[in-house]
Amino acid sequence: MDIGSNIKKMRKDLDLTQAQLAENICAQTMISKIENNEITPNNRILEKLSKKLNVDLIDLIDREKEKNADEKTKNLKDMIDISLIKRDYEMINLIIQSNIETIEENNSPYFRWIRGLLYYYKEDNPKKAIQEFNKLDTTDLSADFTVDVLCSIGIVYYETENLEKACKYFDMGLNWFSNKIETRSKVKLLLNYSLCLESLDKDKKALDLIFQGIELSKKNSSIFGLGDLYYHKGYMMNKLKQYEEAIKSYKIANSLFEIQENSRFSVMANLRLEEILKNKETVKDEKDYA
Repeated sequence: MDIGSNIKKMRKDLDLTQAQLAENICAQTMISKIENNEITPNNRILEKLSKKLNVDLIDLIDREKEKNADEKTKNLKDMIDISLIKRDYEMINLIIQSNIETIEENNSPYFRWIRGLLYYYKEDNPKKAIQEFNKLDTTDLSADFTVDVLCSIGIVYYETENLEKACKYFDMGLNWFSNKIETRSKVKLLLNYSLCLESLDKDKKALDLIFQGIELSKKNSSIFGLGDLYYHKGYMMNKLKQYEEAIKSYKIANSLFEIQENSRFSVMANLRLEEILKNKETVKDEKDYA
């Protein structure tokens, strides 16, 4: 409820007319404009109204400003989260730059994490990204957010080929798993941990994490990251020469990417399919020739 509506409600609760509230304070027309949120009274008038209404209106306004700021911050986070799902870091940067004052005033760990992501994905600066992530004290963060931060650190180390260190952070994230952690955070960590393990040729454990991620997504009716999970499963099955399973996985991945309108990954899944089918035909021709 806004300040004008609050004043109007309190006036009516005290059974006062606008003229009675305005008496010895201001014109009745000003009360009307205040209640309709056409003007915001100065502190002198607010103090006098406070005495008559027996409430601290200045404190009420401060709390309302705080509430509005919280609402704006939540909306910003929601917009950024949507862009994170799409991996649209250009849009995230635009949102940040357009709301820099609100973000600096807020000083939220969430926005520090986002700055770290932008250092890495937009500026291609893994060192600055890690430095930003390390400024976050996980003991003060929610379990969900801790998993996201540890996963981000793991991804940077994995993609810069510091695989053992990456696995260390992914494993730390895995230890935070509980029923309170969102499916999206779990799936993201399981997928990236699996990618890291596959690079170390720990294929059995890598596949196990992929199966965990797929089952978790199905159980919670979530398609976030499901296309990526099936895509990686296809890659793993192809590596292990389980071609039929690889083909099935790539087909499912392609369908999920199309649903999400992720044309880039849909094309990649189709290219993988063509490679496997071509390879199968080559093997068949060699057998026929022999």
